[in-house]
Amino acid sequence: MDKRYRHAEGRDVEASVTTALLRDEHGEAQHFATQIIDVTERRALERARQANEAELADRAERLQQANTQMVDFLAMLSHDVRQPLTGMVSASEMLLDDWASTDDDVKHRYVQRINASGHRADAIVTGILTLAQLDAGAVTARPVRVDVSQAVRQAVVALNHEGDYPITVSAPDEATGFAAPPTCN
Repeated sequence: MDKRYRHAEGRDVEASVTTALLRDEHGEAQHFATQIIDVTERRALERARQANEAELADRAERLQQANTQMVDFLAMLSHDVRQPLTGMVSASEMLLDDWASTDDDVKHRYVQRINASGHRADAIVTGILTLAQLDAGAVTARPVRVDVSQAVRQAVVALNHEGDYPITVSAPDEATGFAAPPTCN
């Protein structure tokens, strides 16, 4: 059996106790032989090993969650980066295909769309680089109070600067949040 003893110095000693009944040649009980083995260190090592295994399992789970989030992030990122690039490629292909027969005003609008898409792609890449710097600790975010309604309206105007799409923003006048300004360091 396993037993815990109190040492004379006051510390606990874990022991494995084995007892056997010793008999004579006629089968009569003669003596008990008891062996007490100090297993304190072995049990401490076992508990440490179990704690390490639990910590490793926890870290593996957190790593798996991080990997899942990274895959989701990359899928979203590839979509967000591809969208302005697709706009640039399709507008430039249409412009090139019909260059000779296209009116100068139409050419100008196509070039403006390509330019706007290029700026959107650049903004996305800048955001990605900023996130990477934040993650690496190279940049420290200093969030400030932001009027979310106004920020959304400004973003819509910037993305729809030619008024190509009828977009209406409905938001409370004083919806505020916290965000780091574009020039965080």
